[in-house]
Amino acid sequence: MENFKVKLDRPKISSEEIASRQNFDNVLSTFNQAKPPAYKNPWFWGSAGLATVGVTTILTLNAFTLKNETDDKKITLKTNALPEDTKCIKAPVAGEDIAFKTYEVNPLKDEKIVLESGTTIEIDKGTLQAEKPNEKVEIKVREFHDQASVFISGIPMDYQKDAFESAGMIEIKGEQDGEEVKINPEKPIDIELKTTQNPETFGFWFLNQDKKAWEEYPAETNNTAKAATPVSDKQVKQAEQKVQQAENKITAVEQQIARVETPKKEEYKIPGKNTQLFDLDFDKHDYPELSAFRNIVFEVVHPNGYDAEFAKNSKKNWSSVDLSKNQEKYTALFKNSTESYKVQVRPVVQGSDLKKAEKEFDQALASAQKTKTELENKKQELLAEKKASQQALNALIQQQIAAQDLQSRNRYNQLAEASEENYKKSSNADMAAVQDYSNSVSFQTTRWGVFNSDKPIAYPEPFKIGVALLWVGNQAAKFKQLFVFNKDKNTRFSYGEGFRNIDLLGLQKNDDLVLVGIDFEGNIGYCEIKKDDPVKSTEKITFTRKDKSTKTLDLLKSLMDGTTDTV
Repeated sequence: MENFKVKLDRPKISSEEIASRQNFDNVLSTFNQAKPPAYKNPWFWGSAGLATVGVTTILTLNAFTLKNETDDKKITLKTNALPEDTKCIKAPVAGEDIAFKTYEVNPLKDEKIVLESGTTIEIDKGTLQAEKPNEKVEIKVREFHDQASVFISGIPMDYQKDAFESAGMIEIKGEQDGEEVKINPEKPIDIELKTTQNPETFGFWFLNQDKKAWEEYPAETNNTAKAATPVSDKQVKQAEQKVQQAENKITAVEQQIARVETPKKEEYKIPGKNTQLFDLDFDKHDYPELSAFRNIVFEVVHPNGYDAEFAKNSKKNWSSVDLSKNQEKYTALFKNSTESYKVQVRPVVQGSDLKKAEKEFDQALASAQKTKTELENKKQELLAEKKASQQALNALIQQQIAAQDLQSRNRYNQLAEASEENYKKSSNADMAAVQDYSNSVSFQTTRWGVFNSDKPIAYPEPFKIGVALLWVGNQAAKFKQLFVFNKDKNTRFSYGEGFRNIDLLGLQKNDDLVLVGIDFEGNIGYCEIKKDDPVKSTEKITFTRKDKSTKTLDLLKSLMDGTTDTV
């Protein structure tokens, strides 16, 4: 027996397909124009008709029970996550930490704080919402430009599966009488953070200490080293055009994405789940023009999926049923001598036709998803292009400003702008230090915390075989935490206690490294490994115990400077 697949108003249908398959609307039109006598009406349903003619239309209700299924419990696998009861910032070495520098400011005045590096913190009048507005507020600041200080502070430097390379970091708090002072959301604090590297190649982040995770944070980069190169208005205009061109391309792709139509099962006559269905039973010899109906089931269309009225009326006897179409909607009108009942329906297929329809639907869905994915990928590429163009534009504008009036800016100018009180706190050494930082990141904040100019760096591949960790003298070293400092990339890789398992230890072969381990008794061991050191490809690493009289910060700084002998 030939299988028919009925498609309603499908575009791009071939002439061969039209010839080989009957169209449901044509069948319906023919049926409505030339209805057979009542005694041969395939829509006739009643005991007399059934007994006399043997031609029946059976209204069959598929009684599905609609269920509200509970969602499965979701399990989130955490990686590199600190335990719930662990503080986000916790100094790893007992008795050692990086102290905050405290600056007193008047909440009723515009204030500017200048740090040793040249980093500036500007606080406008009314920014600090202190409980005692007539009393001073303490601004506590820690600024980090080296790995040793960041390590001692306990600030985590892992981002998802990577480690951060930092170009500069600042932690800032505001307190009055030991209580945190709120920041007016309408008047944010302005901070220009000096960086040790060009910030244009770095991102900018805020440490969410509640979630124990870094979050991207908006900031503007300032590369004043470019100030010596003049920038013309023509260059700026061309850069603006590139940004606009990228924006236009993004808009065009978004329009293409909006035009991608996701196929619907209704278009392929595929029935929904838990819906009410009925079909027709007729003699195909008496009604050959209705042969296309033989694999068609009608689905009741109802906004809630289940039509209680249909369930009730399906149990009644009806003398006739009329099927009509208005635009894209089909309506079945049931009648008998005393009443009538109308319900919206749509034709669906079953049997082999259903399998074919489901296959075609899956193919169309996969094709639409593929097209949409390709367009989404294109959009991401364009967004990256726009971001790069915008950064280039911002850099040119900064160069223009710097060439015009910022070339002569130095520490003395900044100190002149600062309050007299903060001026007295600065030293001549501070004035010279500003020359070491030609780049900066500008941002605004209405919350206290840690802000960082960072770039994610992938962890090195773990050793293929286990590596023995030893103390000098070949005694096994059992560390609860192990840290690998990459001196070339200003990056720290952390293992153990909430980070990667120590068994996943790996070393970058082409960089100078410093390893620091903390065992379960609090003893600290260290090891310095040079580029292409054979230890990177061997099975053991030997650590020297830190002398208890030596501060870990001093040891690390000496190791980072290369003044400690290699072990």
